[in-house]
Amino acid sequence: MQRRPRHRWALYILGPGLFSAAAGFEVSNLGVFALAGMRHGTSVLWAVVLSLLSVSAAQQMAAVVGLRLGKEGLVAAINGRSRILASATVWSLYAGNIATASMNLAGLAALLSVFTGADWRICLGLVFLALWSISFSARSYGSLEK
Repeated sequence: MQRRPRHRWALYILGPGLFSAAAGFEVSNLGVFALAGMRHGTSVLWAVVLSLLSVSAAQQMAAVVGLRLGKEGLVAAINGRSRILASATVWSLYAGNIATASMNLAGLAALLSVFTGADWRICLGLVFLALWSISFSARSYGSLEK
């Protein structure tokens, strides 16, 4: 049996969560980070590192849960034990996705506001209308995803 080198313990613990969390930094996140960097300098850099580590740990836990459940899925596994808990899980995931989408819209609007000098409310409306028109002009979900 081969032992892992001791200096790689952090990568082993974080695993693929580190890479999937880093991939989750989208344009709106980077724009908000750039805006915070312009306003506060490097004094809040610790928050970016802390958020990357916490999101990495959450992604790693999600991967472990997904591997343990196999094809069944989280909601189906919970539904077998408690329909109320399964319903609460689905609604909390839905609320989390709505909050994430809202923050991404707000981040894009703030970034657009900084670059154009326009009011953030106008930029938010423009971003919303652009995304709405893109989503309704797509022929299928596959083409929308691309």
